[in-house]
Amino acid sequence: MTNHGPHVFDSEDDYPVAVLRAAKAVADDPGSLGVVLGGSGNGEQMAANKVKGIRCGACADTFSARMIRQHNDANMLSIGARVVGEGLALDIVDAFLTAEFEGGRHATRVEMISALFYEQRRKTVHQGRDLKEAAQMHRTIYHAVRSHDPKRARAAMHEHLAFAQQAQSIEPPRDLRAATGTADVSMAPPPARTAE
Repeated sequence: MTNHGPHVFDSEDDYPVAVLRAAKAVADDPGSLGVVLGGSGNGEQMAANKVKGIRCGACADTFSARMIRQHNDANMLSIGARVVGEGLALDIVDAFLTAEFEGGRHATRVEMISALFYEQRRKTVHQGRDLKEAAQMHRTIYHAVRSHDPKRARAAMHEHLAFAQQAQSIEPPRDLRAATGTADVSMAPPPARTAE
């Protein structure tokens, strides 16, 4: 087990620094799981989900913690310390760590979500700026976080984080056609049904 900090409470700390460090470690170690803590757990979940390969859910009960593993193949869990007490938090972590992904129809759905996510991020990069500049911005963020220098990390993140996270060079594991096993995939909603 690795603790990615912070190791001492400081109200001036920006949680994305530690969360992104933890998320990157999980993404770099396939099969590993991570847990992040915050006030509500929502901001931590959002930050973690900006890292390629991370599927993080915020949970306040054991049922949800099991479901994000069994149905969503989540590899990270976010818990809000202002939402649940210590005893329940430990039960939530235990439920998350002991549950296993069920695959099957859930695997197809996870692949579809991943394919849409990656496609949207590629479009955002192409619409905005030159890819070379985007890659440099991402490297700036990554090295700022790895440096463990809070001032440098905060400055870099406030300047670049939103765009840098969209600028990662990513390839979906499968396209939507392969994920669904169909010849034609339309993500448009089905036509409305009329009452008979």
